[in-house]
Amino acid sequence: MPYWLQTVAIIFSVLLIIPVSTVVVNFLGTMRGHWDLLIKSPPIRFFITGTVFYMITCLQGPTQALRSVSQVVKFTNWVPGHAHLALFGTFSFMAFGGVYYILPRLLSRRSMAWPALIEWQYWIALIGFFGFATSLWIGGLVQGAMWIAGTPFLEGVRAQSPYYLVRAISGVLMFISVLLFAYNVYATAVGRGEEVAAARKAAAVAA
Repeated sequence: MPYWLQTVAIIFSVLLIIPVSTVVVNFLGTMRGHWDLLIKSPPIRFFITGTVFYMITCLQGPTQALRSVSQVVKFTNWVPGHAHLALFGTFSFMAFGGVYYILPRLLSRRSMAWPALIEWQYWIALIGFFGFATSLWIGGLVQGAMWIAGTPFLEGVRAQSPYYLVRAISGVLMFISVLLFAYNVYATAVGRGEEVAAARKAAAVAA
């Protein structure tokens, strides 16, 4: 690829910070005066967390486009860490929050079947993803530095062992969080859980 074309691509990548910033500022600005909802409303907590991850994603992207940075992180574990930052950290968190907000309203329920599971899922997903992404980012930087220094490839692979261990444990936590989400959605859809039981008990007392 011609050098000038690479430069044009880098310029446009960096310029992406402008539209991204407007989206993030708009989302966070909407919360002005209502930050207490981060504690009271799990759907909003998921969405705002996804917004923060989105901001980090879109700052990482243009930064990675710079030649000096790309020279280090390209083809390393940093790249899947960045990809998961968008796919799980941003869009999955926003999807979780969206479903938790919309589903009870679609089914005419006061909340999800197991509200306590929402809290558990949020923290398990957040801790799991933080460990997952961080291990990939740090491992990727170590990997890239070793390659630049001329370290043999297999030595670079062996050096990733502790990061892969953290990644595996964190990945299990992420998977558990998704299972909790799926079960809560199922229980809400079929009319099970503590919220449904409380509603039926209240109806029986009223009768």
